[in-house]
Amino acid sequence: MVASVPFDLQAHDTYFVVAHFHYVLVGGVVFPVFAALFYWFPKATGRCLSERLGRWFFWLFFIGFNLTFLPQHQLGLLGMRRRVYTYESEPWMHLLNLVSSLGQVLMIAGMLVLMAAVGLAYRSRPSAPDDPWQGRSLEWAVASPPPQHNFTTLPVISGREPASDDPDLAARLDAAPPSLLRGKPEGRLPRETMTVHPLDATPDAPALMPQNSLMPLVAAACVAGIFVAFLFRLYPLALISAAAAAGVLLIWAWRAAGESGQSAPGTTLDTAGSAGRPAHLHVTWGGLLTIALVGTFWLDAAFAHLYLAYASDGWPHTGASVPDGILTGIGAVLLVIAAVVALMAWHRAGSATGSRLSVLLASAIALTAISIGLTIWASLTAVPDPAASGYAAALWGLTGITAAIAAAGAASAAFALARSTRREGPWTNPLLLRFVALWTAFAAIAGVLAWAIVQAGPGLLP
Repeated sequence: MVASVPFDLQAHDTYFVVAHFHYVLVGGVVFPVFAALFYWFPKATGRCLSERLGRWFFWLFFIGFNLTFLPQHQLGLLGMRRRVYTYESEPWMHLLNLVSSLGQVLMIAGMLVLMAAVGLAYRSRPSAPDDPWQGRSLEWAVASPPPQHNFTTLPVISGREPASDDPDLAARLDAAPPSLLRGKPEGRLPRETMTVHPLDATPDAPALMPQNSLMPLVAAACVAGIFVAFLFRLYPLALISAAAAAGVLLIWAWRAAGESGQSAPGTTLDTAGSAGRPAHLHVTWGGLLTIALVGTFWLDAAFAHLYLAYASDGWPHTGASVPDGILTGIGAVLLVIAAVVALMAWHRAGSATGSRLSVLLASAIALTAISIGLTIWASLTAVPDPAASGYAAALWGLTGITAAIAAAGAASAAFALARSTRREGPWTNPLLLRFVALWTAFAAIAGVLAWAIVQAGPGLLP
């Protein structure tokens, strides 16, 4: 609407914009939120909100909302500016502002009715049936309120409306065995989720999920600290926040690996369409998708380097030199060897002893660390200041992201090595080693290509 220039000249920065914004926001978001509150309140609490008070709330809020903001369209067209505490002394403006204020009173009254409905519901005994609305989605197949574990037996879903497609679903879930996992862990009921094939969504295997933890919240706060530090140009604080976020995530992953895990490798569910297929393809697909995402950042850095090399009159720029090709080449070769070693560790996870796998993982970590050190040293020797020129920025951008990728692979290998002393080490469940092998192979490819781009420069382009 305001994209039309003639109309925007009249309506810009007036109460028309205020009214239009609230009609979109309240009509498109707030009213559906209130509908969801009434719909799912029985499921969350086991109590139903009063239908009579719900009707009073709706009409008070609906009428009040329209009385509040509908006149503001006309006020804006009459020229009343927003963010100004007064307005022209015109009869129509007085009347329309009075109507808008009265509408706000009705909205407040509606909210008070809603608060009363919620308070009365909590004072009453739980009386809501498990499915008061004859709902068609999966949450209505369990009790209201649901138990902490949701489903004692994980359901297999084949349609968009499972509760209506299978009216006996709730009864069958109640009568089914306690868990789909073979060899249910002792103690509290495990928190499970169903994993499915990444292509056709057929059931693959149940997975144990970690228990509640504050670690993700702490990590999110650390990540927020990174952006706040960049906003105020406090770069040392940004590095500290990044290190803290990485440390918190590692601690969380360590604890989660100790209390949860996947079902045994190769286990499949006795479900049509999944028999005989290796489980946990989602680990491979998840790793590949993560590699594709990080790879886009690497491609950005590589493209920047090639573009500047092709567009510049002289490359590298005056006063700069290309890093030593032998040192960086050795670094690239070491990344390839590390990837081969990690691949060997993954393939031997089911047969090799723990000490042998530990040696392989430690070797991959050491090779990657030496490679990163050689590459960084050669780059520092050639271009010590990343801000000296466009060539320096492009070189360090490509070198930095390549080194970060390799360091991430070494960190995942170190995590697997640390877990090797535990009963749930990678040789009893090689999923972590599979990811390490995928990532180190990605790092090797990125390292070799980065070496070729830096050494050849414009020679790679026609």
